[in-house]
Amino acid sequence: MVLVKKRHPNRIKEGSRIASAIIYIVVGLICVIALYPFYYVFIQSFADPQEVLKGTTYIWPENYYFGSYELILTDPKMWRAYGYTIFYVTAGTLLVLVTSVMAAYPLSVKKLAGRKWVVKFLIIPMYFSGGLIPTFLLMTQLGLYNNVWAMIIPGAVSIWNIILV
Repeated sequence: MVLVKKRHPNRIKEGSRIASAIIYIVVGLICVIALYPFYYVFIQSFADPQEVLKGTTYIWPENYYFGSYELILTDPKMWRAYGYTIFYVTAGTLLVLVTSVMAAYPLSVKKLAGRKWVVKFLIIPMYFSGGLIPTFLLMTQLGLYNNVWAMIIPGAVSIWNIILV
């Protein structure tokens, strides 16, 4: 009696080497097409401005110019902008994390009274918001117009993050 090992129905089957090579080539071309604009902007950032204006920089610049980087690194307005960016990211992330965890933890308790109703109540505004004008009016009435906190507080409670947590 010979035992024949049955093939598992969900096992990935090996394809031909030619098909795999063609797939790798196509995916590689798609990657090059998708990444080339980023590379193009990067090489133009340290190419000679005259060369960039002529449009002769495609693969590698002929003449290098680092004055743009010098201008950015010595400008105090740029460093202030970087500081605001770091503040927005850290404060916004911490606030969203705290509010999402505080709202999601009680909803994770299966025996919470009215849990299903609260989840349904939260899902509706996730899909349908008030819009841009009511949000602007609210921020103005709260005194957040032209304020640093106007970038952080509106996104402090994210229903999507609450559901994920």
